[in-house]
Amino acid sequence: MEIIHYRNLFLLLLLIPIIWAWIRHRKLLARRFSLYAEAKFLPIYLAGNKPVIQYLRLLFRVLALVMLVLALIRPQWGFQESDVEISNVDEDSFDIVFAVDVSKSMDATDLKPSRLYRAEMSLVSFLEKIKDDRVSIIAFAGEAEILCPLTQDYDSAKMLITSLSTNSIGKYGTNLGVALRTALDAFDTAAENRILILVSDGEDIGKQALAAAQNLKQEGIVVYTLGIGSESGAVVTHPLSGETHISKLDSATLREISRITGGDYYSVLSSGSDLSAILADIYDKSKNVAYSKNVNILKDQFQIFALLALVLLLLDSLFCYLQMERSRG
Repeated sequence: MEIIHYRNLFLLLLLIPIIWAWIRHRKLLARRFSLYAEAKFLPIYLAGNKPVIQYLRLLFRVLALVMLVLALIRPQWGFQESDVEISNVDEDSFDIVFAVDVSKSMDATDLKPSRLYRAEMSLVSFLEKIKDDRVSIIAFAGEAEILCPLTQDYDSAKMLITSLSTNSIGKYGTNLGVALRTALDAFDTAAENRILILVSDGEDIGKQALAAAQNLKQEGIVVYTLGIGSESGAVVTHPLSGETHISKLDSATLREISRITGGDYYSVLSSGSDLSAILADIYDKSKNVAYSKNVNILKDQFQIFALLALVLLLLDSLFCYLQMERSRG
């Protein structure tokens, strides 16, 4: 059993003046009666007000007060299931993995000076604003590599981000599926608050991204996708053949990845919102998210004592009424 408000037990001290007042009243009554008649006639005088009824009424009042105090201390025992809303607060630590697309299409200049440079500078700016959370950096193109395991060394993380280039990964192309699978390995499985921020233009050659997103969802990892580029695109050159083509933002797959995992998609255009502001919005949203959890909690039992107090007071009123009727008779 648990008691929530122990201090209310001091209210039981009210029993002392109540009982003292009742005893004093009885003595004063007997003393006043003795001024007009002999004490042996007192029981006859009190025939309609029998002492046993008086004692019962006192007992009812005392017990009613005890029951009210027991209700006020709010006792709890037994368990019940309840949906409890839980909110992440600032002191909760997060694991944040950044998966950054470093394929050759990130050299496109529809975001000045390039998609990749714009992403790098915004990520560095964002890392300067967070504290106490662990971060990890993944670079991906045709394959993915964890460059920085989870750490709170933000300076090292910023150095790795600024060193990224479209030559950081040897295999060309953009494989979102392998990036998501690698991100799963980057997280601490024991951590509760896990966020993946996927930065890419969305051109996917692997076609396995949605299946990988389902795996992340099952692990409770929320993915926010940032589409870097524009629908009109920009010219990029193939590193091997030298051929040029127009690289356009492909948002459909990125949107679906976020939808599956419960995150959001953001489009980062040259004329749109600043990427660092979007990252700050994601961070604040994650910190203040509320969710329900089914838990077993102790049941409040104060209602029992409040009901008993009411019954005792009603009995006191009933005996008072019976006394009055007897006196009239």
